[in-house]
Amino acid sequence: MAGGPQGLSRTKRDIQEGTIVAKIQAYETMVILSPGLTKEEADKLVDKYADVIKAQQGEVTKIDRMGKRKIAYEMKKQQEGTYALIVFNAQGGCVAELERQLRLSDEVLKFQTLRQEPEYRPLPKKQRPDHAATAA
Repeated sequence: MAGGPQGLSRTKRDIQEGTIVAKIQAYETMVILSPGLTKEEADKLVDKYADVIKAQQGEVTKIDRMGKRKIAYEMKKQQEGTYALIVFNAQGGCVAELERQLRLSDEVLKFQTLRQEPEYRPLPKKQRPDHAATAA
């Protein structure tokens, strides 16, 4: 038995034990921004993308601002770019919205989102009456 309401994964064993497991997917997005941006402008843009993730009920776990670096090959007539790595946990719809926002921005030279190994978190169980206490 696979599939449940939005992002919930149910197996026969989970249903028998009365637990449902919520699937939270981990992603990391590498963004290369235009080198013409100042450090403050680049930081503001990265924070804007982190807010997009949070608005989609995602959780940003790490933002690594790497600064300006030389690019291996020319992109949009630029030989260097400002690199940033955003690591976050979210469902798939969040990634689609983030990538849509990245595509709309002229300051973004390139981006790549990778899915990491899934992380499973048990949902809290409902309180059940103790059958042993009622039988005694």
